[in-house]
Amino acid sequence: MNTRTKKIIKWIIIGSILTIITLFSLLVWFFTLVFFGGPPKKSKDYKEYQEIFELRLSSCGLIVFPEELAEGMTDIDFSYYYRDTWNMPTVSIFLQGTYTPEEYAKEVERLEKTRKVYGGTERVLLRDEEGKYPYPAYIAVENYHHQYEYALLTGENQITYVFTAYFEEEDVEFDTKYLPTDFMTSEGRSIESGYNIYLIQHNTMGFSYDTTRAEYVDVIKSHSEDIQDSTFLVFTKLDDQNREIIQYCKFCYYEPPADRDDFNTYDTESEDTFWYDLEGHEFVDLRLNPDRTHAVVTYLEEDEEKKWCLELVPYMTTEKSAE
Repeated sequence: MNTRTKKIIKWIIIGSILTIITLFSLLVWFFTLVFFGGPPKKSKDYKEYQEIFELRLSSCGLIVFPEELAEGMTDIDFSYYYRDTWNMPTVSIFLQGTYTPEEYAKEVERLEKTRKVYGGTERVLLRDEEGKYPYPAYIAVENYHHQYEYALLTGENQITYVFTAYFEEEDVEFDTKYLPTDFMTSEGRSIESGYNIYLIQHNTMGFSYDTTRAEYVDVIKSHSEDIQDSTFLVFTKLDDQNREIIQYCKFCYYEPPADRDDFNTYDTESEDTFWYDLEGHEFVDLRLNPDRTHAVVTYLEEDEEKKWCLELVPYMTTEKSAE
């Protein structure tokens, strides 16, 4: 082997090693970015306060935080830390300010009246009955899935607002004296533990969270009837008068693989079909006709019960008819 050939082989080996190192570094960087997030967003400038409402939070809506800083607020201490990760974002938000007496009374009244209504269920901000908080507290989320959201009355006309998600006590971005005594105890590491003013509603897609700041929320519900290996569903929501309002109807037709009779392992041969004919009407009932070939939805129109009938034909070749 001559000298030239040896040099070529040497550079090929070096190039291969460098390529492998580069690819490995890129993979490490990619997985670090996906699982641990990019560089965190941070701010201590209260002029950037509105940015907190643009953050992606997993199951909270910052309902205790004021929509905007009061005009007469002084001695403002504000900070937030946000890092978006593959699983759930890591967040710490802190706001403290002194109100004028009039603004303070108005803000306390807002906290007193803050509530969320879901159908016939009303949820309010909890008060600390056990002395876990260092000051009188209004609590929206406590020890729930690694999250806390609350407001503290911390002095003369002063209110302190706190939100944390997936933060340990030693890592929070503000003075830990504002944390409850049982902050992030083992009980808070389960979805079922703690309190959350925001509704957690099961639907066909799993969990859905209300993160609105409204007085009530649209709660998605679904009513379904199985037709052999197909399903007809009516999706509804609750309005501000607790009426169940239809959003849309949906028909799913499932076809088992040709070489199998096991209906537990079927493929969807065509896309789901949606109808919006009844959108906005109040839902009453869903039934199949005796031979299970038609879905009949009963709804209200100007307080009068009416029926909508849909022929259920495989592969969504459907025709509507009045009944």
